[in-house]
Amino acid sequence: MNATTPVTINGQTYPVWQISLAISQTLRADGSQPISFALRCVPSRVADDGTVSTLDSAAVTVLRGSETEISDPVEQAAFAAVQQAVVGYLVARGL
Repeated sequence: MNATTPVTINGQTYPVWQISLAISQTLRADGSQPISFALRCVPSRVADDGTVSTLDSAAVTVLRGSETEISDPVEQAAFAAVQQAVVGYLVARGL
């Protein structure tokens, strides 16, 4: 994904985020089903020699518990969109 604000270090610009997203849901004895997610974004670029270069030291990681623990409106919206996408896929596939 293209970075809104590319990372530049030592004169090298990393305009792309390589991302990984993990989602987990558990069933508790009280019937609740909290969902948590982890999103990691690693600044990346294609070097002059055609290889992909990543900057792990500048990676951004967002870790959250259940949706009820999120207070930031932007993060709430992102969490809701991810959750809706997963539910939509499961419904479409009959799972």
